[in-house]
Amino acid sequence: MVIILAIMGMLAVFSAVKYLAETKADGNVDIFILKHSLMVLCSLGAIVLFSQINYRKVAEWSKWILMGSIVLLIAVKFVGIYSKGAARSIGYFTPSDIARISLVFYVAHLLAAKQAYIQDFLRGFFPILFWMVLTIGLIMSENLSNALVLILICLVMCFVGRVKILYLLLVIGIGLSGALIMVKTYPKRASRIETQLGFRLPFSPNAGKPITIDDKFQSEQGLIALAMGNMTGIGIGKSVQRDFLPEPYNDFIYAIIAEEWGLLGALLVLFLFTAIIFRGFMRVARDAPDPLGLFMALGITLTIGIYGMTHICVVIGLLPVTGLPLPFISYGGTAMIVMGIMMGVLLNISLQTHRKRES
Repeated sequence: MVIILAIMGMLAVFSAVKYLAETKADGNVDIFILKHSLMVLCSLGAIVLFSQINYRKVAEWSKWILMGSIVLLIAVKFVGIYSKGAARSIGYFTPSDIARISLVFYVAHLLAAKQAYIQDFLRGFFPILFWMVLTIGLIMSENLSNALVLILICLVMCFVGRVKILYLLLVIGIGLSGALIMVKTYPKRASRIETQLGFRLPFSPNAGKPITIDDKFQSEQGLIALAMGNMTGIGIGKSVQRDFLPEPYNDFIYAIIAEEWGLLGALLVLFLFTAIIFRGFMRVARDAPDPLGLFMALGITLTIGIYGMTHICVVIGLLPVTGLPLPFISYGGTAMIVMGIMMGVLLNISLQTHRKRES
């Protein structure tokens, strides 16, 4: 399923990257195609490698990787490269992607280790809350949508891990407070939510201003791509909307697939993500050999599933415009490799389950 998604992604990126090549590489599309192909190969290599590494070892490493990623998240604020109005990367490396995977793995590790007293706030939940607030807070300052998705993933993991509902409400309160501050501080972020709602929020920095055509531009161009695709699409490499969509190779890659492959291609992608989610939950997580395997499989499946479904919902107009990539499909470097690592760990959990049954 991942290989099929990766192939579809390479074909879509080949078509969508044309504008990027014209503006940044004098029309040389081959540079970007080569880079994306290399990242896909690295991602597939990560799947193979981590499928052979015991997931318990990965969980043991997660704390140190998380600590390192927090240092990088702080460093990127001083030496990072600005993209979409915020410092998000150091060279081609995006620290938030590493922080995301390491937090999911470390939360799973803590949940499994503290099951005997997980409902005790200080001994059980506070260490989890500390790492969540620290990591997600640093990510939220530059990327609100990524932070909100990560909060949702951790909340579901904690709920399955028998954390008290009162503690989860505390996390929700902290997350909403942070999101409210970010919306009040940045007019562009507020505008995306208001465009989806159809009215200005009273506490918004845009209060009193009308919603303009420019505010709706991104979402409307995505819907136009969906409409142009009809049932079978206009053909691979023949996208028209790639010249109008902002970042069609990344944030709106699903619109390019829907336009070129039609409704059938769009439904195929949706089916593949649904199948991955189902197998991740009902096969790997449910049958995991221990609580650690269950929580890690749960976190991985949630990450792949929520990122994929959020991206699709944005393109079809069900959610405000965000900058979330489509796993295994969108153009990118660190995010592509991170998804490969996650899938490799998921396969190793499944492998350990089969070995336990055989023994």
